Amino acid sequence: MHACTTSVINSDWHMQRTMDVFSHVFSLPPSSPSPPLLPPPSCRPHTRAPQLTFIRCASGLDADVETERLARETVVIPKFAPSSRWQKETPSLEVPKPETKPLKT
Repeated sequence: MHACTTSVINSDWHMQRTMDVFSHVFSLPPSSPSPPLLPPPSCRPHTRAPQLTFIRCASGLDADVETERLARETVVIPKFAPSSRWQKETPSLEVPKPETKPLKT
């Protein structure tokens, strides 16, 4: 049985965060009791996560704009990297339920 492949295309300057986020999300177990996310038609009837392929492309931004975005991205990347707080706080695809407080009468 072969695994299907999902391609993720993004600009050079944004690819590291994209790889960290997509790799983490697609490695998570499905939440329960919510129904699992359906894999793309090419993956059915397989239910395992697709193999991710990351494709970098040029941003087409002016050099000074791209340099500025790279600088900001350098600050943000560690927040999504493996072993980051974000990854530790998202152990599944389950969406946390909002806290509710009893109504005062």
